[in-house]
Amino acid sequence: MRHLKTFEKFIFGDSIEGMVQKYISDCSFDIQNELGNCAFFAKDFYLWAFKNDVDCRLVYFPQESNQSDQIEDHIVPMVDGKLIDFVWTEDGVSKRIRQMDPTSIESQTNPKITPIEEFRIVYGKFGYNDYYFVTFNQAFLGKDPMCQTVEKPSRKR
Repeated sequence: MRHLKTFEKFIFGDSIEGMVQKYISDCSFDIQNELGNCAFFAKDFYLWAFKNDVDCRLVYFPQESNQSDQIEDHIVPMVDGKLIDFVWTEDGVSKRIRQMDPTSIESQTNPKITPIEEFRIVYGKFGYNDYYFVTFNQAFLGKDPMCQTVEKPSRKR
């Protein structure tokens, strides 16, 4: 079995922020100029973490059926109990909101890092009341993956 490192032992820095910045510099997509959705970042970061022997989990936030159309299911990677959200903005995380928010591109290169214990404080205001852990296969593979739309920015030139 592969030995998985926590972020403290990560060779590119001793903070989760340093690890995230390494991911951003390694990312082969143009995330500084084009929007990607939460499924893209969860998948791309998870695969990058796996390649670098970092223990990463995926956390899924289901939309509540009685919420407005400004909320949609959301997925983020988590390392060492910290949610890493590349699409979080002060106004929300849905694609519709992010397309109208000029800070959306900035959030992709300066993601919101939240301890899982603060989930309700940070995401409750957007209507997310619960979360659960999912596997990569549940999220992205198989006959009926949870994340059926993975919108990626174009590749860096």
